[in-house]
Amino acid sequence: MEPPQSGGSERDKPNSSSSSPTPVVANFWKDFDLEKEKAVLDEQGLRIAENQENSQKNRRKLAESTRDFKKASAEEKLSLFNSLLKGYQEEVDNITKRAKFGENAFLNIYQKLYEAPDPYPALASIAEQDLKLSELESENRKMKVELEEFRTEATHLKNQQATIRRLEERNRQLELQMEDKVKETVEMKQRSLAEENQKTLEVLKEREESLQDQLRQAKESISTMHKLHELAQSQLFELRAQSDEDRAAKQSELNLLMDEVERAQTRLHSLEREKGHLRSQLQTANEDAGNKKSLEGGSSSPCSFLCMDSRSWEDSHYGQLRKRRICIVDWCCMCKHSGESPNHLLLQCETAQSLWSMVFCLFGVIWVMPGSVVEVWLVGWGRSVNPDMRTLGCCSFILCGFYGVRGIYEFLKGRRGQFGAKVGLCALF
Repeated sequence: MEPPQSGGSERDKPNSSSSSPTPVVANFWKDFDLEKEKAVLDEQGLRIAENQENSQKNRRKLAESTRDFKKASAEEKLSLFNSLLKGYQEEVDNITKRAKFGENAFLNIYQKLYEAPDPYPALASIAEQDLKLSELESENRKMKVELEEFRTEATHLKNQQATIRRLEERNRQLELQMEDKVKETVEMKQRSLAEENQKTLEVLKEREESLQDQLRQAKESISTMHKLHELAQSQLFELRAQSDEDRAAKQSELNLLMDEVERAQTRLHSLEREKGHLRSQLQTANEDAGNKKSLEGGSSSPCSFLCMDSRSWEDSHYGQLRKRRICIVDWCCMCKHSGESPNHLLLQCETAQSLWSMVFCLFGVIWVMPGSVVEVWLVGWGRSVNPDMRTLGCCSFILCGFYGVRGIYEFLKGRRGQFGAKVGLCALF
């Protein structure tokens, strides 16, 4: 930046017409203390360089944090967003402080140099004056030599007063001419210096206007950055509010779904209880229907079951197993309990009976397998047991003993048809 030249400070302006610009320049730079200002400028330059280095480091850290934030998942972004935003805010504050420091340093040196006169015209004028002064001094010395010679001749020629007066007059004329030349030269230099000062002042005004424009643009950019920062914060608050609303809506939907699941489970339990109740009613109705059929058809003769001798028993299913030397172990693979009782060893266990009952109920078939050996004997003697067991169980065992599996199949086929005979035969064996 070119040093300003305004012809002195405000207190020196009234005396600018009568004083030379050289003393003004000398006084200004004497009061300015250039060595002290150099030390201050060195400190400010080191501070600015340090701020620039710190800013570059912070920007690299922010760039790394931004890359990590972009690579993170949605849940991690929520936790990293606050730290990232805080880092950007700190960087904006540091940039603002650095800009203020630079502006203050610039305005300080600008304010000091604003009223500084341009030393070049004064130095050039002094150089020219020194050159002319040396020429005048050499001429003056010559004239003094001539004058001394004239005086010497005058001492020798006392009678030549006219010559002396003429020489003195010549000397006065030369002195007057020299003074006129000096005044004319000084006036010319003053006019040229004033013109140069005016031009320099115009250049400085234009420079000041350009700097004012740059300062205004910097302030506008800072205000724009503040507005963008406020807009980003408002958008962040809106996103947080929207995420909270979405989370609350999802929570309410989840609560509604949980309530519906609980109601469905309650309804399922009630339907299961109703199903059990209906199953018990169906079993009771089937037992009543079987009792009525047994009363109408009559009971079988107790001798029919007793007629099955040892040979027919050996021809039965259990006898066939014994003939094949297949041992019935004292352990059930279904209920995992001991099978020492005749009910468990000779007949199917209760777990299998309940499973087959559930399967046959789906096809409308009533379970006719006896529950125990005692029930089989009661069927044979006509006791009050399940009527289907009375009619089917005893006859099935007798037919199986005398006629084999084919006989029981034909018997069941005549009572229930082909499908019922197959199902009943599966239930028996």
